[in-house]
Amino acid sequence: MPATLLARFQLAIPSWPLPLAAAISGGSDSIALMHLLAQSHLHPLILHFNHNLRPASGDEAAWVAAEAAKLGLSCHIGHCDALPSGNLYEAARLARYEFLTTTCHQRHIPTLLIAHQANDSAETLLHHLLRGSGLSGLSSLVPDRLENGLRLIRPLLGFDRETLRHWLRDQNLAWLDDPSNANIHHLRPRLRHQVLPCLEQAQTTGTPVLALNRSAQLLKEANAALEWSLDQLLPQLDIRSEENLLSLDHTSLAQWPTELQDRLLLRLHRQLTHCGHPPNGRARTAFQEMLLNPKSQWMLTIHRLTIRRVKTRVYFLPK
Repeated sequence: MPATLLARFQLAIPSWPLPLAAAISGGSDSIALMHLLAQSHLHPLILHFNHNLRPASGDEAAWVAAEAAKLGLSCHIGHCDALPSGNLYEAARLARYEFLTTTCHQRHIPTLLIAHQANDSAETLLHHLLRGSGLSGLSSLVPDRLENGLRLIRPLLGFDRETLRHWLRDQNLAWLDDPSNANIHHLRPRLRHQVLPCLEQAQTTGTPVLALNRSAQLLKEANAALEWSLDQLLPQLDIRSEENLLSLDHTSLAQWPTELQDRLLLRLHRQLTHCGHPPNGRARTAFQEMLLNPKSQWMLTIHRLTIRRVKTRVYFLPK
C-alpha cells in the first residue's frame, strides 16, 4: 500500500508550478501530505497557523516545525492574537486563509497545497446540502483552482482518511489529533462522527464517502456544463461596457432559465466588485423577481452592486 499510495500521489506532481507551499496543521491528513512531499523529493515551505484557541496550540506549532525540520523542510508559523466575535469557526478559517495567501504572495510562491481528502469532500457536500446550496456549492471541494493569483491544489482528494492513517501507521509516523474535531456541538464533527457512520450502516454496497464523492464529481461536471452554456448565450445580451458600468438587454435576460440568470449575476458581481463573498440566496432571488417586474424602471442594491433597469436595458454599477 505505501508504494501504491506514493505512486498515485506523484502522478500529478509534474503539473504543479514551483516553488510550493503546503498548509500543515499537524493532523493526520496534513502530516501525510508533508511526508508524501518529502518522499517525492520536493521541498515546499511548510505553513502552520496558530489560532491560539487552546493552551496546547503553541506546543503543537513547535511540534510541526520540529517534524518539518527532520525532513529538511523550512517552516513558517503564523499567529492570531484575537479573533473577531461572531462565528468563531468561520473567523478562524478566514484568518488562516489570509495568513496562507499573504505568505505565498510575499514569498512569490505560486502554488499552495492543502491536505483535504475524500472524507472532507463528502462532509462538505453534506454540509452544503443541509444549507440548501446551489449546484456550484454542491460540487464540493475542487482539486485545483486559481484564487487571488494563487493556485490552490488538493492532491489528497483521491484518498480517504483511513487510507492515509494506515499509510502513516505503516511507517511509524505520528500526528496530532485536534480535540475540536470531536466536538459534536459543531455541525462538521456531527457529520463526521454521527451522520457518516449511520450512512455506512445503511449502505449495502461500497461506502458513503465514495458515493458522495462520485456525486460531487457529477455535480462538478454539470456545473461546468452550465458555465459553458452561459458563455455560449452571452452574445444574446448585447453587453456594453464603459469604465465600471455595464449594461445588457433586459428582454433577453428575462427569458433565460433562473439558474443561468443566477450564474450571470454571480459572475458580474465578482467581475465588477472584486469581492470574494457572493450575494446570498435571498438577494439572488430578489434579482430574478425584479427581472419579471413589468415596470420599465426599477433599482435593486445587492452587496456592493447597484442594479437598475431603464426601459429595455439593465445597468450594473459597483457601489
